[in-house]
Amino acid sequence: MAFAVMAVLFGLAAARSDPAQAGGLDAALKALAAQPFGVLLLLVVALGFVAYGLYCGAEAWARRI
Repeated sequence: MAFAVMAVLFGLAAARSDPAQAGGLDAALKALAAQPFGVLLLLVVALGFVAYGLYCGAEAWARRI
C-alpha cells in the first residue's frame, strides 16, 4: 500500500513536471497518516512490512544449503 501511494506521488510529479513533488517512502507514509483512518492505514502497512520480513527470513532459512 505504501509503495502504491509512492507510485501515485511519482506519477503526479511526472504529470506536472515537478520532481520536487515526487517524495519517497516518507512522503507516502505521511500522506497515509494524514487520512481520516491514518493510524489504521499505517498499522496495515507496518504489518505488511513485518509479514514480508518474516517471509524473507523463512525463505532464506529454507534455502540454506
